[in-house]
Amino acid sequence: MIVFKRSVIMAICGVGFGASLFLTGLQHFVHDVRLSYHTATYQTVPEATEINQALTGIVVATGSNRRVSTGMTLLSNGEGGRLLISGTGAGVSKADLLALLRDGSINRARLQSIMTCCVDLGSAAMNTKGNAEEAATWFQANNFSRIILVTADYHMPRSLIHFSQALPEAEIIPYAVPSYALMKTASGFSEWWAKPSVVIMLSREYGKYLISSLV
Repeated sequence: MIVFKRSVIMAICGVGFGASLFLTGLQHFVHDVRLSYHTATYQTVPEATEINQALTGIVVATGSNRRVSTGMTLLSNGEGGRLLISGTGAGVSKADLLALLRDGSINRARLQSIMTCCVDLGSAAMNTKGNAEEAATWFQANNFSRIILVTADYHMPRSLIHFSQALPEAEIIPYAVPSYALMKTASGFSEWWAKPSVVIMLSREYGKYLISSLV
């Protein structure tokens, strides 16, 4: 009986210690994301030239309208030659995506023009690894030498792992879309920890990041 109680106590302590390590790591993960991707440095793409534009592809890992809108803006500004929107899902068309882009940052006629000429849709990817594999096939087919990777800030660390593995020969430029959940509030601080849904989302992403780092 005493041995059983000790085993239970040790198990509880082990779980508590593991949870403490995870939460500490999560805090550092979120802090690093905010430092890395909520600054002008990581929101700036090297100045485009006619040469590197032809050699540069823009890849959006789908997940929100803001990611697609950001990728379209980069393409419209001449930062790359073509844009791949990866992970759209079967049956999604360019017209469907155009209907979602209503922020007004790009003239509607211009938006439709570049969507028609220079945007490719990838429907096969079901996860981040799939995004990277889909992008690698597209990258090689277009003879690019570098890509601008567009995704959410908290998703960027894991995305860079998978894209670096799938595209070891490519120069990868991260272009993170700041998530509302990690932005500063009126208090001057990010209060992500005060919202259970955000904590759960970030915990899942951190867990996936840890697994991706070890594989």
